[in-house]
Amino acid sequence: MIVRYEIQQPQIQEIIQKVKSITEYTRRSTVASEKLREIQLQMGLQPQLRLKQDIATRWNFTYYMMRRITEVKEPLISTLALVNPQLPALSLEEWRIINEVCEVLQPFEEVTVELSSERFVTGSKAILMARGLQRATAHRQRRSSIHKPVREIINILMGELTKPFGGIEQVNVLAEAASLDLRFKKHAIIHEKHEQDAVTRVVGLVAVASRVARPPPLATPSTEEGEMTHPPILPRIQFLWSGQILGASHQHEATDLKSRDRGNVGG
Repeated sequence: MIVRYEIQQPQIQEIIQKVKSITEYTRRSTVASEKLREIQLQMGLQPQLRLKQDIATRWNFTYYMMRRITEVKEPLISTLALVNPQLPALSLEEWRIINEVCEVLQPFEEVTVELSSERFVTGSKAILMARGLQRATAHRQRRSSIHKPVREIINILMGELTKPFGGIEQVNVLAEAASLDLRFKKHAIIHEKHEQDAVTRVVGLVAVASRVARPPPLATPSTEEGEMTHPPILPRIQFLWSGQILGASHQHEATDLKSRDRGNVGG
């Protein structure tokens, strides 16, 4: 996946290696692990969390490692100061960069989990998820307070998302599937013309089919069949349903994407 290569940016990698060293030491040392648990308990944190190990071949485990270290930041700083003050510590700026990287990667992790949770990926989700990733990334791209190495990651991700997904709404089968999925209404396709074209094609196909053969009797599907036919978008895909993605107050994001698409098609 594109994310794996974008987090190879040198300054980000330097921070990741620091996080990895801290994680490996804390997990390996019984004294450090117990002290971390003890300090979390003293601070009233429930449940007591362990640091998560990175897996080099899976980018989302790097994300989990960084996210977890931010969740136990205060007790971890106290633990390391007591048991191993010689271990290279993260600076205040590095902590901030880790937080920013986690914010950027969260939507990609949510989509990864959603897609891997299904035996068969529903085609109607493709446009919504692609547009959701573009909008979430564009939303962060406009922030002025982002650190330079994180901004570089965002810019590259935005470019990589535009290349394959710039004309995704013009893929007939995906647009038609999205227009038929009642869960998404008109949220999936942002270009009104593409939405209308998809609906027109579907209506035409239904008209042809109705003339060719009589439809079979309608049957009420069982609960299991209904779930398999229309599996819900899980609540964990928070960025798709947040105000910044589908809210009416952010229509300029759709305009930005339309402009990017026109540039992509023209190239």
